[in-house]
Amino acid sequence: MENKTDEEIVELVSKGNKELYAEIIQRYQTKLMRYAQYLIDDYAKASDAVQESFIKAYINLNGFNTKKKFSSWIYRIVHNEAMNLVNKHKNTTQFDQNVDFNSGENIEDEFLQKGVLIVPDFVANAGGVISSYVEYIGGDEKKMFKLVEEKVVNNTRKVLEDALNKVCKPRDSALLIAKDRVLKKCDICKVV
Repeated sequence: MENKTDEEIVELVSKGNKELYAEIIQRYQTKLMRYAQYLIDDYAKASDAVQESFIKAYINLNGFNTKKKFSSWIYRIVHNEAMNLVNKHKNTTQFDQNVDFNSGENIEDEFLQKGVLIVPDFVANAGGVISSYVEYIGGDEKKMFKLVEEKVVNNTRKVLEDALNKVCKPRDSALLIAKDRVLKKCDICKVV
């Protein structure tokens, strides 16, 4: 695919070779993120703008004129999405993530004393990442739900078991598990 132009790939995708759209994403993901971050200066919002842009571009591929440059078209979509997000959030206030708004109360401890366990959202909400992965590899809805259930249930079980065994909060257990997994996968981290 490296020898094909963007426009040729778009034409093939429009004719039914839908998995080739991954090549377009691979070619543009980093560049579009850089551009969106320049416009928005917020990684999460820039990421949302780029993701929405890829979706909109894909949906509207049949309307794209392959005699024109795909890059100009996709950059314009990202620009519009980024500006929409800026306008949508222009009246919101960003809080510094490093500021601790300590109320003197530890709500998580209170819930724990009442027998309510709090599973960190990065464990419980993994379904979105998993479903995107299954879609990327061409899996169907049934495979996605099976994998989401398997991963979320197994990870939740591991977090809760480790929390009980180590007598710590589920959040602390989840952070330790996540850190351990990252360090096992990260060659650069092993050097440090």
